[in-house]
Amino acid sequence: MTLSIKAASTWQEVENVHVKVAGEWKGVKEAFTKVNGVWQPIFEGTPTKWESLDLSLGLSMIAPEKINNKVIGLTGYNLYSIDLDTLTTTHLGNVNILITGTNINIIEVNSIKYLYLYGGYISTNSTYNTKLYRINLTNIINNTSPTSIPFEEVITTGEVIGNSLYSSSGVLDNKLIIFSGSNTTNSFHPLPKNTIHYLDPITNVWHSHAGGTSITPVTLSRSCVIGDAMYIYGGMRGEQSPNYVGTSARSTTILQVVKFLGDGLLYVTKVKDFKNIASSPSTRFSHGVCAKDNDAFYAYGGFAGSVHNDLWEYSISADSWKFISNSPNFINATNTSNLGLEDIQGSHLNSDRELFFINGTERSITGQPVRKTYRYGF
Repeated sequence: MTLSIKAASTWQEVENVHVKVAGEWKGVKEAFTKVNGVWQPIFEGTPTKWESLDLSLGLSMIAPEKINNKVIGLTGYNLYSIDLDTLTTTHLGNVNILITGTNINIIEVNSIKYLYLYGGYISTNSTYNTKLYRINLTNIINNTSPTSIPFEEVITTGEVIGNSLYSSSGVLDNKLIIFSGSNTTNSFHPLPKNTIHYLDPITNVWHSHAGGTSITPVTLSRSCVIGDAMYIYGGMRGEQSPNYVGTSARSTTILQVVKFLGDGLLYVTKVKDFKNIASSPSTRFSHGVCAKDNDAFYAYGGFAGSVHNDLWEYSISADSWKFISNSPNFINATNTSNLGLEDIQGSHLNSDRELFFINGTERSITGQPVRKTYRYGF
């Protein structure tokens, strides 16, 4: 980057420039700009189009699948939609059960879109949820007046999953995938399960994966579906009492891939640890992940002893990472809130595409968590 000033009608190159940032003079080899009240460096070739949005709803669950660029999320008994085109939120109505520590996913069955929920913890009666529930979204996605929206129980057969908290989930080949998860509500001392289960929503039969590479059991990992595969990244390994170690030592940089092969069964096709590979993200859990087109995904933030604020892109074909940018503040997801990372074609910020960081927990200067939603434009 070359910095110039106009002197006597002539542009002159400037060296050894200093600017005052937060009361401290800093040399400007790159440059600094003020983003949402915080001074941030602008590195050569790296845009910093970050914007804070007033869309924080305290959502505890966010579906990774969108409906016409609308994100569906739950907070307590309240179901919301967020329109990423108009940047508006709508309270769709109230659900009938309060479950934490799990995920929601949207699946189309016989041309009807349903919101599915499995696992987690029922706070009202202090029990583990081992049932499958769903909501018909067809008649409520465009609600303008909130209404009562009861979850209906789906009667299933097949493999027994049991307790499942802080797992990863996704919709692959129109089947609901539940990856690993924990048997306990203690998110910082979990006991991850060495299992993957999938549900056929037509037959409502649960199956376990057929095999392949042995998985690394983790909790609080994040996943996305790209093409014919589900990519599960990061997460936290388990531990056994009394040999507790810190969350930083148990957090991972492991990428795990599952897909249905020719026999129609689900297999683990790849497990790779990037921990000691240069130019890769550091270990993390409770981060955000979302697909980019058909050959990449983004990973952002999370926690591993400290909060991360870095955005990365992983190329599937090149099997490598690329650092993109640091956010103005540190945004992660705790065990009570999902960090929803959503990618859409750019319609704001004069950008080609945009990433939305929905409902992250921002660590403020005072140390108090603040719910935030950010947008990054490329």
